[in-house]
Amino acid sequence: MPVLSHDNINPRVKAIRFPLHGEHVVKEERRDDLGDCQAQGQQPLTFVRQVLAACMVPAIIDQGVLPEDVCQRARRTLDACPGKSIGSYSNSAGHLAFRKDIVKFLERRDGHPSDPETIVCASGASDIIRLVMKVVKFGEGREMTGIMVPVPHYPIYSAAVTEVAATQVNYHLDESNGWTINVDELERSYKEASAVCVPRVICVVNPGNPTGAVLSRQVIDNVIDFAARRRLVIFADEVYQDNIWSEEKRFCSFKKALMESEHKRQVELISFNSVSAGFMGECGLRGGYGELVNLDPDVMVQLKKLKSAQ
Repeated sequence: MPVLSHDNINPRVKAIRFPLHGEHVVKEERRDDLGDCQAQGQQPLTFVRQVLAACMVPAIIDQGVLPEDVCQRARRTLDACPGKSIGSYSNSAGHLAFRKDIVKFLERRDGHPSDPETIVCASGASDIIRLVMKVVKFGEGREMTGIMVPVPHYPIYSAAVTEVAATQVNYHLDESNGWTINVDELERSYKEASAVCVPRVICVVNPGNPTGAVLSRQVIDNVIDFAARRRLVIFADEVYQDNIWSEEKRFCSFKKALMESEHKRQVELISFNSVSAGFMGECGLRGGYGELVNLDPDVMVQLKKLKSAQ
């Protein structure tokens, strides 16, 4: 008899409901909500792959086989790594040079300052989501942390909530109004959940997966007001911010809206982005980050410690 069996492994693991990556390809099913564009035939971006190739095999940089802009990016990337090798260990939050690049992107996008010390990099946004879920989980019984998640949603949230043994608090998106968020529904969900747990987090996916909904600035402002009123941390999943095909829709980040609100120093926000999803579509290569806004410095220390232990 084996030491490990289905009957004696962690029950939290068995309770997780999540599609196994790759099975949707083997079974020839379309799973567009997985965001696996290359499995559907999309070709990778040449620039990205060439830079990766040059970093993996630096000898080809000076052989004249790659465009000069690729060589410049590869040299800059290698210079930022200890020993000028991407095989070296990085800072637990990611190489400082890369976090500074992320800051430049965020400042250009939002028009507000950012700080590389508030950026944590990982192998995809999913890893950051799981990381912060572990940090926010607290209490037992009726004092257990409640995490508000939209319905429908990509299963990473229900899986992560189950994994850390928090309480999932569902709120339903408004299908009749383009799958947007209705504050009355948030209040209903919060009040009902308060009888069995302590809601501390609200997860928002914008643009939505699987709905594709793009939240208006007014709706985002309403969510921020709700979070301030109910003392909730906002988890803003924004990995599809570049995948908006409607000319009438414009993406607005929760960071931008928060910094332009009366709650800019009050509401705690953790926003997620990814190069695995979005326009790069490098799902199998994995890369993402979280920006942590208004978090207590002691919490930041504990979060980075946990990241180091991964």
